[in-house]
Amino acid sequence: MPIICIAFLNFLTSIIGGIRDVQVAYAQSAGYAEQALQAIKIVQTYGQEKLEARLYVKHLKKVYE
Repeated sequence: MPIICIAFLNFLTSIIGGIRDVQVAYAQSAGYAEQALQAIKIVQTYGQEKLEARLYVKHLKKVYE
């Protein structure tokens, strides 16, 4: 029984760590998206839409991993 409990705790901590990493990656992506939306006139004026999209996708790749 103690071996099963230890294995379960190890499994649980790895799941919690993975969830935490995903939440951090989503938060970073959301931060970049929010900055771009707040400064949409500047982004559009200087033609930075593709750059902002690349930054957003870059941080989303961490989520997919």
